[in-house]
This record gives sequence, C-alpha cells and structure tokens, in this order.
Amino acid sequence: MTIAPPHACKDIPDEQFLTAVDDAIQIRSDDDGRQWVWATRWDVAAVLAGRPDLVGIGEACDPSLFPPDLLSAKIGQLVRRGVLDGCACGCRGDLSRPGGTEPERILRSDSAS
Repeated sequence: MTIAPPHACKDIPDEQFLTAVDDAIQIRSDDDGRQWVWATRWDVAAVLAGRPDLVGIGEACDPSLFPPDLLSAKIGQLVRRGVLDGCACGCRGDLSRPGGTEPERILRSDSAS
C-alpha cells in the first residue's frame, strides 16, 4: 500500500490510513498466534511508504519514509474524531483501532453523526 507523496492531511484518505494501522498491527503479530494490539507511528509510516518490511525495525524511524509532521497531524485528526486510539504528540503513538472495528464501519458511523 503506497500512497502518492502527500502534502496535506486531506491527501491521505482516512480509510487508507486506518488500513495501514491494521496492516502494521497484523505484521507485528508473531508466529505464535499472539496478536499485537497497537502499532507505532513508524510502523504505520513504513506501511504507507510501501515498506512493510520495515515494520518493527529501527529503520522505520527514518523520517524520509513519510513526512513526520504530516503523520502527526493525521494521527491527531483521527484521534480527535474517535476513529483511532493513540497519541499524536510525536512519541511512538501506540496506535490502535477502538474496539478493533473495520475502517468502513467506523467511517460510516462517524459521517452519520
């Protein structure tokens, strides 16, 4: 899942961002069947940049993968709307989906309010 180089939050579709969170969580899950419940901001950046091989690896912290300020802004938007749990302050984020719901269902219920 690679998206065109974004310039603003509106350039990153919400559903695509939330799917990147889901994908990063799934990639972090280990072979023993234990499921991670969160992903770091760098994990999500790696998935969005088309480098899922970097999830959980230090190289994912490379700011050239995805603009860090834009990532923080998008995380903040989604957290404020209640469709993403975590922190947008610039820390690792501990990003997760409220209740583990699918992006389509969250976005539909959000737009209905």
